[in-house]
Amino acid sequence: MTVEVRDGDVWLDGVRVELEHAVTMAERLADGSIVVLFDLAADASSSWRTFSNLISMDEQGHTRWTAAPPDSHADAFVAIVSTDPFIAQSFSGYRCTLDPDTGEILHREFTK
Repeated sequence: MTVEVRDGDVWLDGVRVELEHAVTMAERLADGSIVVLFDLAADASSSWRTFSNLISMDEQGHTRWTAAPPDSHADAFVAIVSTDPFIAQSFSGYRCTLDPDTGEILHREFTK
């Protein structure tokens, strides 16, 4: 299965998946699930607050989990750094290793 991001949308094998926000990144994990990073600017109400913008979905486009950012004060994820292990970077400067099954942060390291 191919995973692409085009014009803010996720496409799985050429089929557009309807999501609630514009997408900046989407990657397939080793277990076959797809992690999706929503664009920070996609949620106008998120200004100066936390935006849970990293999700996992199955091959049918159903959400499996939503990851909470590492800092509870005005934070969001800005990049998927690695898929194996699953690592994402947050706006507040944390590099987080996440559990691909649950989205739970297993380890975080401040990098700024």
